[in-house]
Amino acid sequence: MADDTNTGAADDAVDNTPVVPAVTDQEKDVGNMARTEFEKRQWDGCLKFLDRLVSVRPTDPKVIHNKCVTEYYQSGLRSTDEFLINLAKVCELAQVNMADIDSLDDVDHCIVYYNQAVVNYHTRNFGKALTITEKLYTFLEPLDESLSKRVMCLLAELYLRTLQPEKAIAIINGLEKVIFAKKEGSEDANTDNSISEKQSELWKLKLSQYKVQSLLMSRSMKYCKRELKSVPSSTNDQCSIYVRANYEYLRGNFQKAMRILNTLPPPSNPKKLTDVSSVLYYNNLACIHMMLQKHSLGSFYFKKAITENEHLGKELKLDSLGHGISGKPLFVLPMSRHFELLYNTGIQLLHCGNSLSAFDCLVEAVKVYSSNPRLWLRLAECCIMHHKKNNDNDRTLEKRLRVIHDIIGSGLNRKIILGNGKGEIRPCAESAAMPAATLEFAALCLTNALQLLDNAESLATQKLKEELGENANSNISEKILVPAPPSLPMKAYEVSQLRCSILANSAYVSLLLDDYTMALQFSESLLAQDHLSAAHKYLAILRVTLSPGSPVSRPQIPCSHVYG
Repeated sequence: MADDTNTGAADDAVDNTPVVPAVTDQEKDVGNMARTEFEKRQWDGCLKFLDRLVSVRPTDPKVIHNKCVTEYYQSGLRSTDEFLINLAKVCELAQVNMADIDSLDDVDHCIVYYNQAVVNYHTRNFGKALTITEKLYTFLEPLDESLSKRVMCLLAELYLRTLQPEKAIAIINGLEKVIFAKKEGSEDANTDNSISEKQSELWKLKLSQYKVQSLLMSRSMKYCKRELKSVPSSTNDQCSIYVRANYEYLRGNFQKAMRILNTLPPPSNPKKLTDVSSVLYYNNLACIHMMLQKHSLGSFYFKKAITENEHLGKELKLDSLGHGISGKPLFVLPMSRHFELLYNTGIQLLHCGNSLSAFDCLVEAVKVYSSNPRLWLRLAECCIMHHKKNNDNDRTLEKRLRVIHDIIGSGLNRKIILGNGKGEIRPCAESAAMPAATLEFAALCLTNALQLLDNAESLATQKLKEELGENANSNISEKILVPAPPSLPMKAYEVSQLRCSILANSAYVSLLLDDYTMALQFSESLLAQDHLSAAHKYLAILRVTLSPGSPVSRPQIPCSHVYG
């Protein structure tokens, strides 16, 4: 709750802000009693005292705000729509323009902005929540200690949600200094040592979990291993178990990751509506089996995860995006993992060779994760696989003989005349923009993937240069992290590999669409890549030779590419 006292009216500013009378000693006592009842979670008693304050201070935005917050808690955090309406009224009363974040210049208004950011966070409006919280972070010094810690925790969460682990680590380190510096400075104070030690241990565990998540996201495995030592291995905390399993998963120790997952304690209340542990458990188990090349088991567990998620959504009456605010507790709104599960299931089905089902899943996922270039590549791969799952049919004698036009001569003088090959006339698709498992749509997906990858890489490089400033050097490209939600951010070598895969697929699709000019351009671009694998080099050279053209106009392939 905000402090019920008020410093008085504004000085000499001429505006429409209502004049708030000075606070009397009796009103201070009522405000303190309301705070006491609020801390005891006695909402009815708190509202009685707040109603008394409202009757004598109807234009005080702090009192009105505290009443709104208390009524929201009294509803079990279910009346979110009503709370947002009341919060807008408080902003109007305090002359606060919530739409203009830069207009925040009064510390007393920070609590209103913070509550707005919390609601945005739980409704998955992370961009707006991050904008508000970053502005609040600039007021950290004059803020109340409890509120400043909450702001820093929320900012760290938002940086993790928006895949910015480097910024999250900086905030976590700052939060650690604030908490334990205060603790060391108050050692001689008359405080309850047992409670202080308990809170200290809880903060240490929470901060360690934040650090491990940030380090895993930035793929700093060496520092992550060191940080994991500070997390007790015997704890029954689910978050600690999941981060340990994730660490082993990223290291490639899939069996060990599975053993750690199986140490999860059973839910204390299996029928509790807010329990999503089964969804997370089945999803993570499916990912491990997929990496173990056990695709049937992976599909089985993904289906179980989707079933559990749908059951949770029906019980909470949530849609696939977690929306439907009215009548639902605030903390259950972001629980739906529908699109993350569809993304994972689509990748698993693609590995199983079920291209059409994979395409249907990924088309739904791309509605939410349209900025992920890797997802667009997977959609194109579904279309390519649907067009031709493998080359076994082309290796039959009948198909191979179609390549030969005629044979002349005999013995050593025998010559084979090659014909037009085994190409077939394809019917023209109606529209490439319509989502369908066609080569035309695959070409569109690959174009999107390449454009998104280039834009994301340039934006990440620009941001990193701005952060480093004068310390930026020539190796800055090795430090960039390109976001690819819902997956972890991609490092520089992963971006390079992804670009090579997109170019190789683009050349192949262009050949199939008889667009030989673009096939040649994509193949040449692929050969020009710095970190080119042997497989991609082979495919690029092969597709250059397959692109029709006169010997004069055909580019010369360097010997280094042929024999390298």
